[in-house]
Amino acid sequence: FKADYQEFLDEVDNDLSKEMEAVLKHGLAFARTTAPVDTGAYRKSIVFSKGSPTGGTISVSVSDPYSKYYIYTDSPYANCIEYGCKGYVPWSDKAPNGVFGITAESMRSRFGLKKT
Repeated sequence: FKADYQEFLDEVDNDLSKEMEAVLKHGLAFARTTAPVDTGAYRKSIVFSKGSPTGGTISVSVSDPYSKYYIYTDSPYANCIEYGCKGYVPWSDKAPNGVFGITAESMRSRFGLKKT
């Protein structure tokens, strides 16, 4: 019984890992594709981490039973792209709806995630 139970737990953990990997890959690709590009620095600054992001200014997070994951950027103009800046809303014509809000919505609709 113990071996069967452990095998079951390993299978569940593996399934969770595959699902989380799919969610993170989708979110990262969506955010990078949606990001406005001038020099490419903003797009390149969009990364993901397990646990707290280091220095991230804008982020999307997802959790599994074991960890929390973040797709984030530490770009100094991320807030302007997301929310508008200096009286300009949108701040970027290339991303009129921001990047991270629509990334979160895409992840929720594609994978059935709940808004937290």
